[in-house]
Amino acid sequence: MSRKTPIPLSKAPLLSNFLQKIIAFSGQFDIRYNLENQLFITERCSCTQKDCATVYLKRDTPWEDDILGSYIIDTSKGLVILHLEENGRLKIESLLYNFFPYRHEIMRIFSKDFTPPSQKEKDALNRYFKDLKFGTMKTITIDA
Repeated sequence: MSRKTPIPLSKAPLLSNFLQKIIAFSGQFDIRYNLENQLFITERCSCTQKDCATVYLKRDTPWEDDILGSYIIDTSKGLVILHLEENGRLKIESLLYNFFPYRHEIMRIFSKDFTPPSQKEKDALNRYFKDLKFGTMKTITIDA
């Protein structure tokens, strides 16, 4: 599902927090940006797969060459793939886990509901990262 007007990542605090924490967890590259102020949510995956929480974001400026590519992060709680594309686009694929903590927030935002996250949603995000471990596949970096 695509939006005509991109939504600032700052309107999705759970997704923003998830993204920052999963990047730190992967250890594959440093966050050198204020993501909340530079990224805009443009669309979400329209598949009907229950374990999919894929979302697309865009940055006004291109990513630096040294972080371009796809980062596959296999965790004990699902697979997260970050695609950083030359045009400033970021695709976050979150698969194989029934409840990614930001999924309902994205559904609300695309329904034009900008209600802040509930305590239950915040707790779910904290639980997700509390005992997160690498899965059996580990982290693989694929150059663009």
